[in-house]
Amino acid sequence: MKSGRILPNYASDTFEIDETQIRSIAGVYTPLGLQNKLFMASRKDGKLHGAEVAITLFEAYKNITPLIASDESFWAYLCHTELRNFAMHEWPWDKTKHKANYALAHYFFGKNYSRNALASLWWGVYLSYDYDREAKGEDPYTLTRVFFKNYSLRTTWLTVILRIPNALHGILEYLHIHPEIIENNVETRGLFISKREFGISNTALF
Repeated sequence: MKSGRILPNYASDTFEIDETQIRSIAGVYTPLGLQNKLFMASRKDGKLHGAEVAITLFEAYKNITPLIASDESFWAYLCHTELRNFAMHEWPWDKTKHKANYALAHYFFGKNYSRNALASLWWGVYLSYDYDREAKGEDPYTLTRVFFKNYSLRTTWLTVILRIPNALHGILEYLHIHPEIIENNVETRGLFISKREFGISNTALF
């Protein structure tokens, strides 16, 4: 991939997959029409990488385990097969200067899952899903919609606490009550939260 030799494959209508290297996962399948639903959700969001898109994807694969969701091959397969058109719509490799690195980061894992076109959406919902609200008959995606309001907030400033659900939910709850924080200078505020609460230096966030 880094050499760019397989990039021409992305320009074709289909991506050639070696079926002998594919293994099925019991009970896991792509619901019929999911890709169209993702495109519809994207139009509803009115922006790329929005909450409705992420929720639609999560609902489709709600029953997969974190172990499966941590597997690069699972998401790479979807990015190149059933959900290929959507993944490339969200992250168009041919619009970038460093095409090979871009494809590696967004259709595979690159350095981690946070930039993968699909995995980043699923995990964003998984980590922000509110079971307490669900138990009360309320919208369990309330905090998810807050989490997806700002891309940098989700993928940069709050990544340091993704493994601390209570801390993440606490911050998202506060942002839900005070939406003006996200709407006004969220970049500076996000850095402040990361540094003050967790002692993270600027360089550690990237």
